[in-house]
Amino acid sequence: MKIFKYIWIVFLFILLSFSSSIYLLNADTPSLPGPVVSTKWLSLNRQNVVILDVRRVNDKNAELDKNSFISGALLVPFANVTREITVAGKKLKSMVLDKKSFAGLMSKAGVSNSDVIIITSPSKHLFELTAVTRLYWTAKYFGHDKVAILNGGNALWHSENRPMQNRGSSVKTTNYKSKIINSDILASIEDITKAQTQDIQILDVRGLEYYEGEKVNKAFVKAKYSGHIANALSLPIQSLTRQKRSAIWFQTVDEILDMADMMDIDLNNPTILYCDSGNYASLEWFIIHELIGNKKARLFDGSMHQWSIFNRPVNRGQEP
Repeated sequence: MKIFKYIWIVFLFILLSFSSSIYLLNADTPSLPGPVVSTKWLSLNRQNVVILDVRRVNDKNAELDKNSFISGALLVPFANVTREITVAGKKLKSMVLDKKSFAGLMSKAGVSNSDVIIITSPSKHLFELTAVTRLYWTAKYFGHDKVAILNGGNALWHSENRPMQNRGSSVKTTNYKSKIINSDILASIEDITKAQTQDIQILDVRGLEYYEGEKVNKAFVKAKYSGHIANALSLPIQSLTRQKRSAIWFQTVDEILDMADMMDIDLNNPTILYCDSGNYASLEWFIIHELIGNKKARLFDGSMHQWSIFNRPVNRGQEP
């Protein structure tokens, strides 16, 4: 009988130890409150997440500004978030990565498949926030769902006197594996053509002067293709964001829905979003798909760049 008693005690000890290990594991892996996290949340969970700072890097040492990185953040050069490809003999810039290149990007950044990722940037200008949402969209496209964006980014973090550093932290390369592709959030040029004759909303997120054809971004769009894709509606991304304490913030969902309603746009309809390169459109995709919850929102990553290179027709002025 004593033997069975000892066996039972040992069993209970193992069970309790296993339960404690599971508890500690869960305690160290925070649950994301949503697609956006606050500086307070990140401060409480900073040691248990991977912070990716995505930005345009102009110098070899990545020392762009004094104390411009959140302490512990890892640098992701924005140039590596998209790629150039050739389609039907034509070179296209700023297109979605393939599985291998995304895995390489994550491995080089020190990310493992099980990591919770928080994406940030200097966040003082709109283009810096679009770099964040483009990386977020790319992570979602390749099935990394444990990812969120820091609202207010580095600018807000710094304004609250939280710990900063001069450069990205050193990285230990991982062996990240890209396993799935979520094609539901990507639209092709063929999808745009179909949407023009179907009940699918096309939104141009650029400023009105680009939508109407008064200006053209010659870095991406052929000059003679100034204007917008036929049947597209204008919803400039500038109207859905705001600047506060030197940081770019998202408007509230209610403010965004009210703005869209004033423009007779229903953000709950199936929607394809585009800009010149796919970067600004990723911000509006994030707002509609992630914040509002419209799971039928897709990003046309080729945007006006691909549309103009393949000589597709454009309209100028306002749609009737």
